[in-house]
Amino acid sequence: MGEPIDSIAKIFLSVLLATLFAIWRERRRDGEATHRATESAKNERKRTFRSFMVQFKSEAADRHHPPGTFAEFYQNKIPNLRHAAATIADDFSEARRVELERLISIAGGFTGEQVENRPLQIGIGVHATD
Repeated sequence: MGEPIDSIAKIFLSVLLATLFAIWRERRRDGEATHRATESAKNERKRTFRSFMVQFKSEAADRHHPPGTFAEFYQNKIPNLRHAAATIADDFSEARRVELERLISIAGGFTGEQVENRPLQIGIGVHATD
């Protein structure tokens, strides 16, 4: 009577081990897929931010702003800049996130007079943050 029980126990143990291995393998694949999806999303946010910054620089460097209108243009872009920066802030380490926030704060803190007098320099400085 001991042999059939041993056979059943071996079969049960084999099925149990195979099931555990299949679960482990599936979780590992899911983890890898999640990691790839996370990296892909992070790269997409980075591309979007860089695209915004390139467009912002291009618009800031455009010499076709009528006199006295660049400050308004720039001030209208600040919320967009803050939003774009917020989308990527969590992708950075703490030190780099603080630096990003500092740079965005500086860029958003220019007065209309400062912006109107130095539009090209501000455009170049904003681009340097990426």
